[in-house]
Amino acid sequence: MPIEYNGDSNSHPIPDSNPLLPFSDKNCLIRRFSVYSIVPFFWLICLLIGCGENRDTLHAKAAESLKNNDIDAAKRWYESILQQDPFDAVAIQGMVDATRLSNATDEHNHWCRELLRLRPWDRYANIVYGKQLMKEGDLENAVTRFILAYQDSEFKQDKKDVLNWIEKARAAELARQIEAASPHITSSSPPTQDLK
Repeated sequence: MPIEYNGDSNSHPIPDSNPLLPFSDKNCLIRRFSVYSIVPFFWLICLLIGCGENRDTLHAKAAESLKNNDIDAAKRWYESILQQDPFDAVAIQGMVDATRLSNATDEHNHWCRELLRLRPWDRYANIVYGKQLMKEGDLENAVTRFILAYQDSEFKQDKKDVLNWIEKARAAELARQIEAASPHITSSSPPTQDLK
């Protein structure tokens, strides 16, 4: 293979034909760029292709699905966000909203507890969890949750609603104390009636 070299210090011996390149022109752009200048560009392209959609886009798609009442799609979007970041409060709040709309009570309670891990003061999650604790009979912790919800309430009506739940918990505790203190009437003893 003949090599051209003109003795110039700036010129390098370039073969007339390179079997690896489709052209044999000495001034070809491919020959002017080194492989090292293309590598960073190549990695940037690979990175951009592999990233997929960013979190804000996924949040927007999930919110749009929830707005259009496509609950299953919204759950899928939020779950994909939570796979990337399990502590994403917006996605957990979205799962709380989606499970509330789908009437999945157990799942809804689970996501409310998850939200309380990140935001222990969250009004809505505290009310939901407080109601669940009331159903389970844990009135003391239910009242604690309602008090936390009251502290996070900004509007008068919200505070009034929370106070109603505190009153219901207090009434349930009073009923439980009365039931525990009163003797149980058995079915074997007939009730006495006063005839006058």
